[in-house]
Order: sequence, then C-alpha cells, then structure tokens
Amino acid sequence: MYKDNMPCNDMPDISQLMQMPNLPLAQAFVPFQNLNCVYPPMEGLHNGTIFPELNMPYDKSPEHFKV
Repeated sequence: MYKDNMPCNDMPDISQLMQMPNLPLAQAFVPFQNLNCVYPPMEGLHNGTIFPELNMPYDKSPEHFKV
C-alpha cells in the first residue's frame, strides 16, 4: 500500500496513526477440529459443508433473538 508515493515499510505504525499505542489490533482463536466423519458429497453440497460439526443453519425464528 502506498500513501503519497511512500512504500509501506516507510509508513508509520498503524497504532501511531490511531493514537492507541501498545494495543493489539486483533487476536484470532481457532479451535482444533477433530475429523470424526464427513457428509456424502451431495448432502455436503446441500448443507454447505461436509463437516457435521460445522453444520449450524441460521435460525430465523423470533425466539432465537430474545434476550
């Protein structure tokens, strides 16, 4: 990325630009997934995943959103 024809490595750190020194921007948490079983190809295509553990259809019911 260039800003005013300045290469990235010459640009100031993003934390300096945002005036938030010593704060991380983000931290990802990705749990390990054990491969137990997979859906057959056509069922996986229908579900959008071949992994049953990841098959979490969106629930549009109003009860789902009650707090």
